[in-house]
Amino acid sequence: MLNEPIHARDYNAIRAIYGELNMIMTPILEEKYRVQRKLAEESGYDVRKYAELCRKIVAETEAE
Repeated sequence: MLNEPIHARDYNAIRAIYGELNMIMTPILEEKYRVQRKLAEESGYDVRKYAELCRKIVAETEAE
């Protein structure tokens, strides 16, 4: 379905695509907010510590 052209009047196709994207994005966004909340709590809401923790996670992820 995603490979076919979509016309502006084809609302069902647009809704279907939005539903598929939403199913993909929702878990990603939930994980993003979970990690941000965890970092904020671990840093004691200190911006410098938060940035250090972010850099640490990025370095660990790149190493994998």
